[in-house]
Amino acid sequence: MIEADTTHRPAWLALLVALAATALALTLATAPVARAGDGAPQHGIEVAPGVYLASASKLATPSHGRAGPTSTDSASVSKIVGGTTSDIRRWPWQVSIGYLPIAPKNPYKNHSCGGTLVAPTIVVTAAHCMTLGPNVDFKPASDFQVISGRTRLSSSAGQVHGLADYFWFVDQSGKPLWDPNTGKWDVVYLRLASPRARGRSRLPDPTR
Repeated sequence: MIEADTTHRPAWLALLVALAATALALTLATAPVARAGDGAPQHGIEVAPGVYLASASKLATPSHGRAGPTSTDSASVSKIVGGTTSDIRRWPWQVSIGYLPIAPKNPYKNHSCGGTLVAPTIVVTAAHCMTLGPNVDFKPASDFQVISGRTRLSSSAGQVHGLADYFWFVDQSGKPLWDPNTGKWDVVYLRLASPRARGRSRLPDPTR
């Protein structure tokens, strides 16, 4: 596990992530779904004026067996610069997101992105992690799994979670706000099928 420097994250982005994650956690189970004619996507949860959360549950069938492109397909693999070796006990809210069509039973090989637990069943990660690159082709939730409480992905420590659903920002017409050309709105919220175990990890405080 490599510890990266995230001290230069824009304050507005951190605030938006916190507000949207809170809105999702509080309203997910009871929020009224917008209906046709309301001027909003049928599957949208409004989190701000004109901003909605679209759901992966509305996507087509899973893509198991047809692995998509990954960041390791190219000859050059990006690496963290200036990081230091760390341990999950220091960053217990850190999770691994795996894309199952690559290697369904091998978390070390199918790891595609990291994420952050902000609630027992809610993880924040980047939108491009769920499209596998600079596009807006979001993959079905069942194509992914999340591992918490594990430092080395080759071990069996921690928990393996399926994804119940995940959500990304869209406008009033249902168009994704994630823009691969500018990098804006590069954030999604994962809802785990099972909560992380009590006592195994804590959630990040506002300074993290």
